Amino acid sequence: MVVKVSKPEINVREKISELDKPSGTAGQAMLAAETPQEQFNLISAGRRNLLINGAMKIDQRNGGSSITNTDNNLFPLDRWFINLSTEYNSSVSSGQNLDSLAPPPGFDKYIGVKIDSGTAAPAAPFLSIRQIIEGNNITHLDYGKSTAKDITISFWARTNHPGTYAVAVRGGTTQTACVTEFSVDSADTWQYISVIIPGQKDTTTTWPLDYVGEGLVVNIGLGSFQGTYSSSTLDQWVTGSFTGSATQTQDFAQTTGNTFYVTGVQLEVGKVATPFEHRSYGEELAECQRYYQKFPGALQIPGYQDGTSGINASLKLSPNMRAATPSTDTDGSVYIWRHNGFQSQNNPAIIVGTSTINGSSLTLSVNGWSGCVNGYVANLYISNLEIINEL
Repeated sequence: MVVKVSKPEINVREKISELDKPSGTAGQAMLAAETPQEQFNLISAGRRNLLINGAMKIDQRNGGSSITNTDNNLFPLDRWFINLSTEYNSSVSSGQNLDSLAPPPGFDKYIGVKIDSGTAAPAAPFLSIRQIIEGNNITHLDYGKSTAKDITISFWARTNHPGTYAVAVRGGTTQTACVTEFSVDSADTWQYISVIIPGQKDTTTTWPLDYVGEGLVVNIGLGSFQGTYSSSTLDQWVTGSFTGSATQTQDFAQTTGNTFYVTGVQLEVGKVATPFEHRSYGEELAECQRYYQKFPGALQIPGYQDGTSGINASLKLSPNMRAATPSTDTDGSVYIWRHNGFQSQNNPAIIVGTSTINGSSLTLSVNGWSGCVNGYVANLYISNLEIINEL
């Protein structure tokens, strides 16, 4: 005799979620995970955050001082810059711990943005807090393939101007972008934000691998978006270089005194926002120095005299920088010492020669000296030298 026994199907996750015993934050995240891979990511000890300096601790350039954003390429903090249209130049200030607020729990630093002078929105405005992720660091996302992974972006935000804002990501070398919105509900209160960006599965687009250039551009949009740089399509990848949405708050940059603060920014694989991945200060600094290194004070570099008017010197960099062709800047005089004493120039042009592989050392040349003797030794003294290799 054959006995057949049947029983109703049981969704184990649903039954567990119905239990009176709370599962806690970690348990809820595990239950929310949709695939075994997402569950593995939650319990693994590996790196999660694809962004650098998400806790806003590193500020090599400004030492914690605020800056006025006079153009689109100024970094108030390492790896983070304020992306703004020219109409907003000199009307926006930004900096580490701007206005000296109490950060959210678990953090002691944040980035602040303030509208110093309200400006009527131009035809195609944009204003956002931006970081560009190197192509080498997003290879595993499989963008441009059918296996592309979803990502989650989470952060703490505070503003005196509640409303609808946007997070936008786009390809560094592909004109495709995905925009989603988030709401800040209360004024002058830290609020935790989490948004999901679907994987870019369009196989007609090519995302470069093993690439030291722009891989993924991440924008936290601060309003005043309309026209060219706003997308009316949310939560989908579309053609264009969008940095905001057409329906988010429209007047942020038009009102003097508006402020926006952000910290704890994390971008990770999957549809679940996990607790922020705190790294050691030394590790975070080294990550930032791949893109920017500053040598405060007077730096002495041994070199030699090249011809009758040039000095060449080799500077060892640690850690290695992103690429072999960085630029330099200095805000002081450059001195040389040689066989016949000291000589100085005020802010001369520093020529960067081809560096060794991976930017491990640089050849610096300064011309315009008098009385050089070809091949003789010389020491180069540069004040507050900056080596810039940003994306």
